Amino acid sequence: YRLLSRLWGVEVDAELWAELTRTAFPSLPDLPALDAGYRHLESYLRRDADGVIEDLAADYAVLCLGARRSDGADPYGSVHTSDAGIMMQEEWVAMLYLYAELGLQLAPTTTEPEDHLAIVLECMSHLCQRTIDALEAGEPGGEIVARQLGLLDDHLLRWVPAFVRKVRRLASTDFYRAVATITIEYLRLDRAVLAELEAEGAAAGAS
Repeated sequence: YRLLSRLWGVEVDAELWAELTRTAFPSLPDLPALDAGYRHLESYLRRDADGVIEDLAADYAVLCLGARRSDGADPYGSVHTSDAGIMMQEEWVAMLYLYAELGLQLAPTTTEPEDHLAIVLECMSHLCQRTIDALEAGEPGGEIVARQLGLLDDHLLRWVPAFVRKVRRLASTDFYRAVATITIEYLRLDRAVLAELEAEGAAAGAS
């Protein structure tokens, strides 16, 4: 979640590019769609680095910064869930309340609204860490797992599929097409894992 948040939050720089080229992405034959995304990304990362940062910056500007103004992928929940298709609508308000309930605040340097994909993914990362901390401490993590499922079902999985479709249509680089695939498939995988955790917790409670 942290990596995906970083990839959608700001352009790839030379440092991140170098880190990605050194990363060994997992082989997941039992999850063919997610595996295809990783292989697609690896293929792009093997290309000659000359000019790649500029290419990715230009692609990111179109997809996430509205460089074409009328035709971007729009990484904002409100754009994909509101009838008007504009920013800072009901989805934005919902995220404001959710962060307040979780005791989270945006960094002072943040300029994007609260329903930006990178920010919501960072929230998921935070909740994941809360779950890990609870389980390692031998504490019940059911409430945090339920929060994560709610964030996926009521928010991310409502609009990220539409965002991914736009990225696949508009992206000029295979890099962002691959990242889009990894994003949606990872959300679906995490949703399945969390549902299992929730079921296990319910079974333990019943016994």
